[in-house]
Amino acid sequence: MPAESYWLMKSEPDEYSIEDLKRDQETWWDGIRNHQAKQFMQSMKTGDRVLFYHSSCKPPGIAGVMRVLGQAETDPAAMDPSADYSDPKAIQKGINPWLRIRVAYERNLTFIDRSTLKSAQCFNDSPLFKQSRLSIMPITPEQFKWAMQHKK
Repeated sequence: MPAESYWLMKSEPDEYSIEDLKRDQETWWDGIRNHQAKQFMQSMKTGDRVLFYHSSCKPPGIAGVMRVLGQAETDPAAMDPSADYSDPKAIQKGINPWLRIRVAYERNLTFIDRSTLKSAQCFNDSPLFKQSRLSIMPITPEQFKWAMQHKK
């Protein structure tokens, strides 16, 4: 069996927060409309663990942990003109390039704000600070282990 991989996925907490995931227990992670994030989503495997990052809030930071439940699949919202994350270009072409993936709640963490992450040596080369608009990114086992020290 391949080794577990680790990821960080961002969501605006007023759209969907770690507390929403805790309530729901599982959800589709959808609405991703960035090709690099899509490629990372394609690389995810069942059982991979993910840090849930609250973005576009004050302060932003890591709020919890979730687990990938399966392989990425086509995101039907892209082709639905009434959906929040529809893709007019995809609808016009009749080709849906976008994916979604099922994730499950694992645990909350003691909130780790962005400034704390920036000061953590293991996050020095993280795409979190180099590609701030990227909503899905790989992280190292060391980064995941460091974050898990903030268990509630």
